[in-house]
Amino acid sequence: MIKMRQEKRNEMYMYLFILPGILGFLFFWLIPIVYTFVLSTFKTNGMNNIFVGIENYIKLFGDKEYRKAIFNTVYMVILGVPINMLAALILAMLLNTKIKALGLFRTIFYIPTILPGVATAVSMFFIFNTRYGLLNRVLSLVGIEGIDWLGEPGMAKLTFIIIGAWGVGQTMIIFLMGLQGISETYFEAAYVDGANSFQRFWSVTLPMLTPTILYNFILQCIAQMQIFTPAYVITNGGPDQATYFYVYKLYRDAFQFGKFGYASAQSVVLFIVTLILTFLVMKSSNSWVHYEGGE
Repeated sequence: MIKMRQEKRNEMYMYLFILPGILGFLFFWLIPIVYTFVLSTFKTNGMNNIFVGIENYIKLFGDKEYRKAIFNTVYMVILGVPINMLAALILAMLLNTKIKALGLFRTIFYIPTILPGVATAVSMFFIFNTRYGLLNRVLSLVGIEGIDWLGEPGMAKLTFIIIGAWGVGQTMIIFLMGLQGISETYFEAAYVDGANSFQRFWSVTLPMLTPTILYNFILQCIAQMQIFTPAYVITNGGPDQATYFYVYKLYRDAFQFGKFGYASAQSVVLFIVTLILTFLVMKSSNSWVHYEGGE
């Protein structure tokens, strides 16, 4: 009897401890998601609600700005994700070596990740500004002048990819953890077999790092699909809508034009696309992700 009471008491304590997490998920995740689905079936400005069914979703097919936002976002995913991951992996491998002040270098490369997004965007504006930006001033010292980083559509996208690579500290740390989790035994065996540095990277490091690559790839895809702050702070969607991204379009429709139902429909589409993309990537992982100890 005493043992049963103790077990019930422990069970009650367990539920009490997990209650904040459950409430947080319920009120800050599940309810807002369900409400967004419901709101997407209404034409509303926050005051007047008119049920329209799937009309908001149908309107998306004829919205030129929406198609432009999709194109720009897909462009950033296709180019930005591999560039950011490659930069993060290179940094992680460099910071996985035994050098002096290693902790300091790791901190320096991670700091941009924890800086406020608006502060970073403002700083990048003053770096890449065409007329008085720091980067163009430095380049002028070696005879390169007049690069319009933010005023030319194609260059603006490239600039945003560079800005994204500035904040790969979190991805770098995850890669670093993955590298440190690879047993030295594999490298020693490859060295004994006569493998050079590139062969050890290709045949040992890369396969053993595939679970980490999978995780970072999903996170990077989601991050690129949700680019907003630089577009809002630096270019306001320009030039010529070159940085008019999906979430920026969603924000304008919701908070500048008061089309909350229409913006909610866009949110639902983004949510579904993210789920499908994550599912497909996870499904494909069976053919290329290697887990230590697996078959």
